[in-house]
Amino acid sequence: MARLTLVSTPLAAMTARAAQLHGALAPLLPHEPNVLVVANNAPIPEIVAPIHRTAAGKWLAQAWDRVVDLNAELFPCHPAAWRVADDAAPTLARAWRRAWGLGDGPLHLVIEGLGMPPGATLAKVFADARLTVLAEGLTGYGPTRCPVPAQVGERIETLAYLELIPALRPVLLSEHAVQLTPVPL
Repeated sequence: MARLTLVSTPLAAMTARAAQLHGALAPLLPHEPNVLVVANNAPIPEIVAPIHRTAAGKWLAQAWDRVVDLNAELFPCHPAAWRVADDAAPTLARAWRRAWGLGDGPLHLVIEGLGMPPGATLAKVFADARLTVLAEGLTGYGPTRCPVPAQVGERIETLAYLELIPALRPVLLSEHAVQLTPVPL
């Protein structure tokens, strides 16, 4: 199995790393690709350093086999506005599997922010991938703000959330009966 982890903030990257370290994500075998996909959602991304180009981000990125800059892949489209047509998604999935070294086997997507692009679009592109949603802040404790299509919702296996409020269970994605997996602070 290959894993893609999509993050757009330093806190999401730290949460994803903590989820790996504390067993909130299934372990990968040494030969299975573990790829970090970084989206810079700043209003003008050209003037803000993406996560993997900052000192802390470079250190965090070492936990993955490789880093993909989603902004570079989508240029000139902004990740927050990225959408893909239904008939184009399979072609893009095949191209990115090849370019990113993911192979043809099962894929696990770990996505911060599934309700809107780029997370929602990446889930659409890799339509056969299992999904884990990262909730790195208080939004995990509130209701789902953007409806998740049924064909995406049925693939969500886990909500990995920072355990910011001990003993309080998140309600994000509860309409999809996902497994809740706390990530210790």
